[in-house]
Amino acid sequence: MEQQTKPIFARYQYAKAKARLLIKEFGLTAPPVDVEAILKARGAVVKYHMIEEIDYAVTFFYKGRHYVSVNVCNPGRDRWSLAHELGHIELGHYHTYNLDTLAEDKLTEKERKTLDREADVFARDLLMPTAWVRSIAGGAVEFKDIDCLAERFEVSWEAMMIRLDELGLFDRAESLF
Repeated sequence: MEQQTKPIFARYQYAKAKARLLIKEFGLTAPPVDVEAILKARGAVVKYHMIEEIDYAVTFFYKGRHYVSVNVCNPGRDRWSLAHELGHIELGHYHTYNLDTLAEDKLTEKERKTLDREADVFARDLLMPTAWVRSIAGGAVEFKDIDCLAERFEVSWEAMMIRLDELGLFDRAESLF
């Protein structure tokens, strides 16, 4: 199969399927997902930094290994960031597009955003799979219950609220009034 040189569109269904396959492969049955353990099982090196100016995670592919660096100054986002970076790895972004990093000089802004959207869908479905969220939520969720669900899945309140809204279990627009 010939390698694609540039991402053209986000493969959302592919990202969802890859997250489901990973959950199955690792025998995961309930939250929270230990993303760091999965990264390490895949041979990645995970490092934490405290550089405030770099408040995001970044992955480099060097000598056949992925190196993931994530900021510890924002503990609410670190698991999402790790899952997002795992998404880039599992979705083959480095190999498919022959990259050592998703740096600005390697891809256009539009191409990077396309790959980031795929990685976000992967992260969302890995950390908060539809079946788990529906099962644990048990139906429509009230505003006051979002915090408990976020704690259970070890995701941010905002990530949980968005996921519940996507699944039709919470209407965030209605909750504002």
